[in-house]
Amino acid sequence: MFNDMDQLVVAQEPAVERTEESAEQAQEDVSKGNVEVGKAIKHARNRNKLKWYCLLIVVLIVLGIALGVGLGVGLSKTATSKTKP
Repeated sequence: MFNDMDQLVVAQEPAVERTEESAEQAQEDVSKGNVEVGKAIKHARNRNKLKWYCLLIVVLIVLGIALGVGLGVGLSKTATSKTKP
């Protein structure tokens, strides 16, 4: 009976070894995945900051254009109204 049990253990040993190797590989992959997720979170936060900076720059450009046009129109009206007697 022990001989039969020994034969079963020997026959199943390659399958057990493959399972152990797969488990180790899965553990390594999970560790690498956690590192990549950490990097992705950092990149997402930086992207969000950059998005707000871009919005601020666009708003400042629009305000500058509006201010320039407003002053240009206002000064031209003032200059034309002063020249008329």
